[in-house]
Amino acid sequence: MSFGILGKKLGMSQFFDPNGKSIPVTVIEAGPCRITQLKTPATDGYSAAQIGFGEIREKLVNKPAAGHLAKSGDELLRHLQEYRLESIDGLELGASITVEAFEAGQKVDVSGDTVGRGFSGYQKRHGFSRGPMSHGSKNHRQPRCPASPVPCSASAPPCGSAPRPRTEEKCDGELCCSRLAGQGGR
Repeated sequence: MSFGILGKKLGMSQFFDPNGKSIPVTVIEAGPCRITQLKTPATDGYSAAQIGFGEIREKLVNKPAAGHLAKSGDELLRHLQEYRLESIDGLELGASITVEAFEAGQKVDVSGDTVGRGFSGYQKRHGFSRGPMSHGSKNHRQPRCPASPVPCSASAPPCGSAPRPRTEEKCDGELCCSRLAGQGGR
C-alpha cells in the first residue's frame, strides 16, 4: 500500500484555465501530519506507519490515547490512520509529513466520509419517485407501511396485521455517513 496524508475538506472553489473555462476544485487542508507509531516485522509482524492529523483538546482524549500520542510529540491529534509499507526505512517517530511530498499536477486517490443527513424520507434516501399528485390521492410523499404485506389478497393476512416489520425494505430512516472514494484527481 502506498503512503498517504490526512486532510480536511474546507469547501469548493473554481479557477479558470487559459481558454476561460471554469474548473471546479475542492479545497482541502492536507497536513501537516505527524508519524505517531512505527511498526516493524520484528515487533508486530508487518511494517506500517501510523500518522495523525488535527489537533484536539486534552479534555476530549482518554488517558491511553494521550499516552500513545505523547511518545511521538506534545500535541494531541484527532485522527489516526495506519498505512502498511514495504519498509519503514527513512521514517522517524514524530516526523512531520506535509504536502511537499506531492508534485504539482500529480494524480492522487482521495477517500472520505460524507456528511450525515439525519432522518430522511424514502425519496431523498433511496431516490424513489413520489405518488400521484392528482385530486383524491393522499400518497404524495408517503411510502406504504413496512408492516403491511404488498398484496392484500385472501391468502395474505389482512393489511396492517403482519407479525413484524420487514427490515429488508427500503423505507425512510437514518441517512447516515458513507465512505466515498475518488481516483485520479489532481
